[in-house]
Order: sequence, then C-alpha cells, then structure tokens
Amino acid sequence: MEKRLRNNVFRRNFSCYIDSSVVWLFGFIYSILSIRDTESSSFSRVSAEIGRKVKLPCITEITGSIHVQWLDPSGTALTYDESVQTGDSRFKIDHPYLREWHLEIENARRSDAGNYTCSIGPTTIVNSVVELAIDVSPSLIRTSGNLSSVVGNQVTLFCEASGEPKPTITWTQLTTNNGSKLDLKHEGSELNISAATIEDAGTYECQANNNIPPSAVGRTRLEILFGPQVTVLFREVSQNKGGSTLLTCLVRANPAKELFWERNGTIVVNSDRYQIRNWETGEYQTTFGLFITGLIDSDFGEYRCIAVNDYGRAKGKITVNEYEAGKVRIIATPQDVLVRVNDSVLFECSVHGLDLGDSLTWRRVLPSGDLQTIFISHLSESSISSLGSFLNETFQFDHTKYEIQGQYSLYVKQVDFSDGGTYVCDVSGIGNFSAELTVVDKRAFCGNNNRADVFDGDRVTLSCSLTYGGLAPNWHITWTREQQPVASVADDSLGSIKRKLQFNASYPHSTGTYQCVVTESQLGYLSSCRVALNILSSKTGNLVMANGTAESCNYVSNTLVIVILSSITVVCFIVTVISICWFVTYHKQEMTKFKEPFKEPPKPKSKQNGNVDVEMALLICSSPSPQPPV
Repeated sequence: MEKRLRNNVFRRNFSCYIDSSVVWLFGFIYSILSIRDTESSSFSRVSAEIGRKVKLPCITEITGSIHVQWLDPSGTALTYDESVQTGDSRFKIDHPYLREWHLEIENARRSDAGNYTCSIGPTTIVNSVVELAIDVSPSLIRTSGNLSSVVGNQVTLFCEASGEPKPTITWTQLTTNNGSKLDLKHEGSELNISAATIEDAGTYECQANNNIPPSAVGRTRLEILFGPQVTVLFREVSQNKGGSTLLTCLVRANPAKELFWERNGTIVVNSDRYQIRNWETGEYQTTFGLFITGLIDSDFGEYRCIAVNDYGRAKGKITVNEYEAGKVRIIATPQDVLVRVNDSVLFECSVHGLDLGDSLTWRRVLPSGDLQTIFISHLSESSISSLGSFLNETFQFDHTKYEIQGQYSLYVKQVDFSDGGTYVCDVSGIGNFSAELTVVDKRAFCGNNNRADVFDGDRVTLSCSLTYGGLAPNWHITWTREQQPVASVADDSLGSIKRKLQFNASYPHSTGTYQCVVTESQLGYLSSCRVALNILSSKTGNLVMANGTAESCNYVSNTLVIVILSSITVVCFIVTVISICWFVTYHKQEMTKFKEPFKEPPKPKSKQNGNVDVEMALLICSSPSPQPPV
C-alpha cells in the first residue's frame, strides 16, 4: 500500500514537471526565434518620358491613424500627408481613397530620376520605394567619323550613344548602286573589319534605338587605299590607214595619282593627232583613253596604259593593227571571273572582220543544261526571236540585264547568284569560247552575332559559310584562334561552302577570338569574319571572362541567403542542446528530491499515524509545480 502510494506521488509530480518543462522549452525557443516586424518595405519601378506627367504609387494596408511622407532620392521631404513640403510646384499628392497616397510629378525632367520613398507611420514603419526612370530617346555621343585604311588592314568603326533605357546599336552599309541599305546583321557599339577589302569602302550607318522615338543615326565614310588595278577591255584593235581609233583601259586605284600612256618606251603627250582623256566611271574607277587620228604606219604597234600611286604600279597593253578586209580575227576571248553580288562583269569576245555572212552568238548554259541565247550579231530582235524558236532555245535579249560593248563583248549588270554559270561566245566558222562566272556573297558569314556565350563543358559549334553561284573555285578556308590555326570540318553543299569547328568548351583554353578567312588566290577573293567566345562557369549564369574574373549578381545574393539560413540553423541547434542539458540536470535534481523522503520510511504504529503520512504525501503532490527559471 505504502509503496503504491509512493509511486503515485512520484508519477504525479513527474507529470507536473514534464508539463512545466515542455511549456518552458517551447516558450524559450519561441522567444528566441520569433521576430516581430516593426518595419517592412516594398519596391516598384515606374518609367516616364520627359515632359510628361507621372504618378508614383503608394498604397498602405495599415488602418487607423497614420501619417504619410514622401522623400526624394536625396532623402529630402517632399510631402507630409497632403501638405507639399517643397517649393517645386510640380509635386503634389493624389489621395483619392483612404489607403492611397500617390505622388504626382508634372512635366517630368531627366533630373527627376531616382528612388523615391513613401514612408508610413508612426506606429509601424512601412517604407515603399518607387524607382522613377525617365525615358530618354537616343542621342549619339561620338562616332568614328570619316576613316581611311590600307587594304588588308584591320578597321574598327565605333558609334556610342546615350539614352534611357540603354539603346541598341545596329549597323548597315549604303550600297553605291542605288543607295539601298545592306543589313550587316551586327549589334554593338563597334563594327570590326578584320581585313579590309576594296568592297568594304563606302558609307556605314549606325542606328541607336531604345523604342523611344526618335532613333539616332550616325554615318561614317570608310575610304580604302590600294594600289592601281588596270583592266584592258580590248587588247587588240584594227583600223585602216588614215582612220581613227580609241584605246581605253579601266584604272581602279585610290588615290589615282598618276596616269599616262607609253609607246615604245616613250610617254605619249597631247598633240594634234594624240588626245588623252579621263572619265570617272565609278567609285575609285577611271576610264583612261587615248584617241589617235590620221593613222600612219608608225602608229601601228603596242601601247601601254600605266597607273602609279603610293601603293603600287600597274599597266595594261593594247596592240593597234592595220585592218585587213575579208579576214575574221579573234582579238580577245572571255576569261573566268569571280565577282561579288551586285557587281557587274564584262566578258570579252572581240572579233574583227565580220561581214554580213558571218555571225557571233552569245549563249549561257542554264543549270538544267539547256542553252539560253543572249545575243546574235546582224539580226534584229524579231528575227532573233524566230531563230530562237526554230533552234528550240530559250532566248530573250534583256536590255536591263545585258549590254554589247565594243567588238561584241558582253556586259552583265548587277549580277546575283542565279547569274553564275558558263557563258559561251560562238563565232561562226571559227569556234566557240567559254568562261565561268562565279558570284559570291559580299563577305563570309559567321552568324548573326560576333559574340557567343556558352557554358563550361558544353559542346560548341562555330560555322563559317560563304554563298556562291556558278562554278566553285579552289577555295581556301582557315579557322584561327588568337591567330593560331585550328582544325575545321568541311560541310559544303550546292551553292555554299562551310567550315565548322566543334569542340567541348573549356576555360580558359577555349576562350578567345576565332577568325575565319576565305581566300581564292587564282581569281583574287578575300573575306573574313570572327566570333568572340566567352565561357560561362556554370548553369547558374556566372560568366568567366577572358581575364578569368566572374560576373554574377546571383552568386552574391545566393551566398547571403545561405549564410543567414545557416546562422539560424546553428542558433536553433545551440538552443536545443542547452535546453536538453537543462532538462536532464533539472530532472536529476527533482528525482533526488522526490526519492529522499522514502529511503527509510518508518513503520506505521497506528492508523492515525498512517493517515498523517497519507496527508503529508498528498500535500507534497498538491504543492506548486517547479517553475522554470526566468
């Protein structure tokens, strides 16, 4: 009986202890971890154009008696409740409803941009921050202006612009034929030409645009300096004694410093019988002529057209023959040629001595293998058409596309890829002479952008392509990284040549500038493009630049969050350990306290004494529970 009583008393006291301890433990942890918000904040962004009215929002969830104050970006008070605290009459409060305290700014200025604070109090402080961005149309800060460069050198055009938001800059090139614009498919403040060619000369236009009209446009004139190039249209001419003849050559040079004709090592000068003429026939191009009248025996022979400037010297040779009636002679035959899109080309087929019984026909071999008749000498267009039907050939003389110049040479205007192919000059009774026309794009193409961002370890593919029409010449294509050769893979198709680089991105070995150079030495073609490759360190978007630094705002913010969470976890762990230790210690003390009265219980001598013991035990259980330390 007594043992059972002692156990009941112990269990009751132990239960009271457990309840109090648990309540204390949770109260202690809650007091450590619970945080009461005495201040909160929000952030928003508003944009406006200069001169327009703008409203900055401020809506509070707090009810009761409050005060609202707006502060400008420098922290100066603008308003207090509905009272304006600044002398600038453009500011005022819009308080349409109980919880709305908007700040209105009339005639927004560029200087108004910044962070405005709507502070609500006084009991619980709530700060609402509104960023005001003033939209500003683009304006050019500076451009590269007019530039000149020697052919083959690297040229950088630049165009810097300001505006809000930051404008995007695109580049176009004005063509010389009709003033149209060629989209260079490039964005950025700089336009790099790795190896300047003659075709790169001209006017470039940069356009800055941020969707706030009007956009800003700047122009740069690029002049390419190069040595003379002399083209002779007719290498031989024939004329009777006493007659007159005109010798011409096309000279392309910049600058065109010195031009002259030479006969038997002697410079030809203007006289009664020799007249020297110049005609400007295109950009950097001059037709240089020598008109000879009253031909005598000493006038027949070889003449040289010579051009000289600071970058080189070039010459062309023309032979003047005495005309022999009744004899057909081939003076010049067409040669293979490579030109860029929108250029024009001349196929020589100079013949002397044709009479009414002879004919000369120009034809083109179509991709299907059929022949297209372009021109037949000594025939009207109606007779040419009927003859074309009789021969089952496709024929139509297109004056807008073709011209016959000199002694039956064919001039093809503004070629495109479809004009590439074989052209045939057929002289009756003599034979036919053919030449290949290859039309290529203005420049090699490495993609829409000259920059590529990839992740470290990703598979990278860089492509360099060139589109062409006609016969594919002997192309030579090389990829380099920081001027060191890199092996590439051929991926050619009909009408296009392509070289691809494929590798796994690896920092820093893959980082750098990759350049593709396309050349054709026989026909004299050179073009290039390049791509700057940057390596991203991980999928989180950290960019590893060429100098080995990292750019990541996410990295800093993520690290801060991790540190805060880790600190909270450590504090919770320490509090839990301390609580458990206190719990165990306190438990041992109470166990000792409860067990000591019952170590040697006295034997009951009477019923009265037994009742006294029971009352004492009940008094102990009914005593207040142990209180946790404050």
